[in-house]
Amino acid sequence: MNEATLRLLEVAGSWLSGVGTLLAVVVSLHLARQQTAIKLAVRAGLRIVVTPGEKETPEFVAVRVVNLGQQPVIITSVGWRWGIFRKQYAFQTLHQIGLGQVPPIQLTTGQEANFFVPLDRGWMKRMAGELDPNFPKLAAWMMRVQVSTSVGKIITRPLEPGLRKKLAETRAKIPNESDKLRDA
Repeated sequence: MNEATLRLLEVAGSWLSGVGTLLAVVVSLHLARQQTAIKLAVRAGLRIVVTPGEKETPEFVAVRVVNLGQQPVIITSVGWRWGIFRKQYAFQTLHQIGLGQVPPIQLTTGQEANFFVPLDRGWMKRMAGELDPNFPKLAAWMMRVQVSTSVGKIITRPLEPGLRKKLAETRAKIPNESDKLRDA
C-alpha cells in the first residue's frame, strides 16, 4: 500500500470511530429516557359485575390502567374527551360506589387500577347526549378516555368497540333540538 492509501484509511477510521461514539451516546440517552418515561396501558369498555347469589348483574363502564413503565405513577383523575371539531372534556367522579379504586392512586411497575362508573345512574344517556346528533357513530368513534398523572401527563386512548357502539345507539335514540323545533 502506498502512503496516500494509508492516510485515507487512517482518516476513514477516525470518522468511523467518531460516528460510533455518537451512536453510543444517542442509544444510551434513549435508554435512559425510556426508563423514566411514563407508560400506561389504558382501556375503557362495558363490563358486568357478577356477584354469586345475586340475580342482577349491573353494567358498568370500566376503566383499566396498568403501569408498564419502570417509574411509579400516581393517577390523579379519569375523564373523557369528545367532539369532532370542538373538543370537550369531562372529569369522572368515582367516589360514589364501593367498587374499584378512587384517584389518587399510586401504581408501581406492573400494578393495575380499575375504575367503575355505574350505568344505572344515567351516565350513558348523559354522555351520549353530548355527542354530535348528526354523526353519532363518528362522534362515538372520536370519544376518548383520559387518565391524568401527578406529573401532568395525560394519557388518551380510544374506547373499546362495545362502548362506542352503545354510545352511538343511545345517541341515535335521543331527539335532536332541531327535531323538537320541527315538531312544534
